[in-house]
Amino acid sequence: MKTNRHARRAERVIDDLGEEIIAGEGITDATIVATALEANTQAALALVHEQRTANLIAAAESMLIEGSERSRSMVGAMRQEIIARLVEEKR
Repeated sequence: MKTNRHARRAERVIDDLGEEIIAGEGITDATIVATALEANTQAALALVHEQRTANLIAAAESMLIEGSERSRSMVGAMRQEIIARLVEEKR
């Protein structure tokens, strides 16, 4: 999931933000829970992102199997969306 911004954010929260929060506020139940919740939220978003990409690919493959002209144009549009998302994520 290297191109998934949510996955990178979850790693950052775990590595950096948790330490920043704890350094500023001290180790308390609230800071530990806040850091864990933020990391968990970003990890869930990362999984949603990956599932959506997998669904787009599966839909495109399904349409290709059907082979209609409309399907080919939709597959092309989906392919472009997937490529655009991957390019955007690499930035």
